[in-house]
Amino acid sequence: MPRSLARELITPGLHVDRAGLYGWTAALNTVPVVGAVAWGLAAGELRTGLLVAAGALFAGIPGLGSPPRKRMTAMAITSVLVFVSTFVGVWTGGTDVLAMALMALWAFCGAMLGCLGRTEGLIGATSVLALLLVAEYPADFEGAVLRALLALAGCAGQVALTVVVWRIARDRPQRDALCAAYARVAALARAPRVQGELLGVLAELRAVATTVQDAEGGRAPRSDRGRARRTLLQEADAIVLEIAALRSLGDQGVDVREPLRVAAEDLDAVAVALRAGRGTHDIEAAIAEGDAAQEAMRTAPGGDPALRDEAMQRVDHLREHLRAAWRATAAATGPHVRGRVIDPAETRRRLADARGVVRANLTLDSAVCRHAVRLGVATAVGVGIYRLFDIEHGYWIPLTVLFVLRPDFGSTFSRGGLRAAGTILGILLAGATTWAIGEDDTLALIPIAVFCWGALAFLFANYAVFTTSITALVVLMVDLAGEPAVDAMGERLVASMIGIVIALISFLVWPTWTRERMAAAVGQYVEALRAYAVGVLQACVDPASYTPQTVDPLRMAQRLARANADDALASTLHEPQHRRGRTQVAQALLGAGYHVHEAAIVLDVHVRDGDAPHPQPSLAPLLQDVDATLTQVERWWSHDGTGAVTVPPSPVPQREGEPALTQEIRALAAAAHAMACATQERREGD
Repeated sequence: MPRSLARELITPGLHVDRAGLYGWTAALNTVPVVGAVAWGLAAGELRTGLLVAAGALFAGIPGLGSPPRKRMTAMAITSVLVFVSTFVGVWTGGTDVLAMALMALWAFCGAMLGCLGRTEGLIGATSVLALLLVAEYPADFEGAVLRALLALAGCAGQVALTVVVWRIARDRPQRDALCAAYARVAALARAPRVQGELLGVLAELRAVATTVQDAEGGRAPRSDRGRARRTLLQEADAIVLEIAALRSLGDQGVDVREPLRVAAEDLDAVAVALRAGRGTHDIEAAIAEGDAAQEAMRTAPGGDPALRDEAMQRVDHLREHLRAAWRATAAATGPHVRGRVIDPAETRRRLADARGVVRANLTLDSAVCRHAVRLGVATAVGVGIYRLFDIEHGYWIPLTVLFVLRPDFGSTFSRGGLRAAGTILGILLAGATTWAIGEDDTLALIPIAVFCWGALAFLFANYAVFTTSITALVVLMVDLAGEPAVDAMGERLVASMIGIVIALISFLVWPTWTRERMAAAVGQYVEALRAYAVGVLQACVDPASYTPQTVDPLRMAQRLARANADDALASTLHEPQHRRGRTQVAQALLGAGYHVHEAAIVLDVHVRDGDAPHPQPSLAPLLQDVDATLTQVERWWSHDGTGAVTVPPSPVPQREGEPALTQEIRALAAAAHAMACATQERREGD
């Protein structure tokens, strides 16, 4: 095996994404699972306890990483679907043809839920897993109802524990997210300027905004704390913009280090207060320190007086936003005022939106639909093979297909080997554990707790660890139910290998390449960037036309489009070289796009704070050039790389002594020109 290929396959298995590691939530969700097994052992109703534990496990998977309110909603929906899946699986498990047909239907519908988001995709996957596992133990109608109710009881226990913990510390996830955001902004103010760092901070703020908004159910907050959290988000966004403007002035010779240092300390204080849940900052002392830093900057020798005055104004605006953040922190950590939890109108609107998204993806042009069809057929084939040939423990064939098969090449092949290795390792590890603990079933509670925690904690942090843990957990639980893990180890390994082959062949027969998605994502990013840049430039031409309600959504849309483009490019780079498409063009364009985005942010700050009070019609031709240039680039990507990209004349370079506003406008035009050049120069050779 070539060394580079081996590195590409092994490295992801060693990497743990700490942002996706949910140790505390995993420990909490493990308690009902282990508790149900312990009750079954103590009461002499082991199979009953295992079924309740399975329900608790299924309910604990969806919603990981989500705010409590969204997690509880996901658990409630999962509970209903687990009840239905358990009943259907047990009642129809004795009929081979019906079991195949239902598995295909469940896998298709579960995969289609992935188009609604990560949580919804997990709900679908959990329902499929429940149907598959319980179908091995068929029963009559009454038995199916009883087992479904037992699984539902496990789900209810998981939901109840989550509700209790949420009532004790209901605001903790939002405060922790905001705390991390303000600490990150403080690091931005303190650290030297690095290309791409600003984009990373803005992406993190967008993720925090999602957490806070989800905690409020996606609607306007109805409590003082909720409104304060929204204010903290808005102020963090504004503070980042002011820091970007100050750093830009620092590049032009103004010494802004002391004001940024003081701002970083104040931001750290906000983060500490949010973590502690109470205000701990001496605002008067902070104001005095900020005054001293501003005076030191004003009296510093040398430098352009006009730029220094501009920096003084920026510091004033920065301090105003910091004061607002302090006030919002006091409100966010104050007494809780209960608001309305459920909004029927909002619920109906969300359901209508979800139906629209699913309906739009019900076409073979959709990567989600193609994956759903592929998964449904592959799992049905797996069920058919083990039932037709009467393979012992053959349900591991479709189970392995569910673990390995993914929508794209990179996840299925480049990282699918790790999933396959995790499945095999989990079987071996469970067999060794069962051999070590011997006949004492009570000792099995320890490895069950460990593997359950590992499966839940590492679901998003390291899929190889997750696959190993969930596989070992399933083996241990069915071993307690009466299927010897050591004796059946070889049969499970063979079945897993068959499942791996089915998953890989199904993708090769009907592949889905992400280069089309990458081209669309890059085109959408260029269009969003164009809309934001032109919106800001239009405000420079005519400041009276500027309203934050118009420009802020454009800036947020551009951030989201950039994240989608980066993700699509990363997925495409995992595919074979001849299938990657124009990745070199995309990389060059995204690199140049960063500079357009940074210049647009600085201009946004100028216009927002009233630093461009007079119309400047002389900028209209430059605005038109930027608009036309980015429109050409966007159309080139939208039309699959056909057509020419006319590179406009180079913009007039910056002149020494020009106002900061004019220099940033020229910087934006130069960056847009660089995007056109990157596309023109690389498109023929990529």
